[in-house]
Amino acid sequence: MRIDTKQEDHFFFDSGRQGKLFLALLIIFFAFFGVIAEAFKREIHEELIWLYLAFPKVDEWFFSGILQIPNSENWINFGIIPVLILFFTCFILTYKEDIYLYGFKHAIWFVPFIISCSFFWYFYINNWRPSADASWNAISPFILLFGSWQGWVNILILFAINLAGAFTGWQVKELVRIYIKKEESFLGKTLENEEKKEVEKLRV
Repeated sequence: MRIDTKQEDHFFFDSGRQGKLFLALLIIFFAFFGVIAEAFKREIHEELIWLYLAFPKVDEWFFSGILQIPNSENWINFGIIPVLILFFTCFILTYKEDIYLYGFKHAIWFVPFIISCSFFWYFYINNWRPSADASWNAISPFILLFGSWQGWVNILILFAINLAGAFTGWQVKELVRIYIKKEESFLGKTLENEEKKEVEKLRV
């Protein structure tokens, strides 16, 4: 569905695209940060800024606590659950786009959004509704993110996950397009041959 609100400035609003983007933002805010919140409860500090450090505990919580898989606590948890949430969010968003560059653009802009959300939850836990051992300094999340190597690794990992999801979505859509074109070509030739046979029968 598209709403064309063209005026003198030729403004165009695509409600379908904006709706998908808004849904993706909700998934990141509630699903991605939701699993982290469930895994840590309120016992989380710098992991909210260095998000990649929180990923393994999410796996431990999910496989041991939710699925209750025997001996899963002995696994080497890489943090696959939060990675999959981000990956498939960018994958589906890019796959559904007619112009794949929009998907890449969204994937890139998701990183500042994720960082903003992590700042919000860091403020919430340490200042708004602080836990017992919380300490808050307004500049501390900026120092943790931009003043440490862990912060820059975190940013690079987020970009890598999102762009990998967007790239995979684009490639899968291209493969689907190629397959559909081949099927259409095959069906066209089949119908053409059948028409020729029908014409030959009528002549006989």
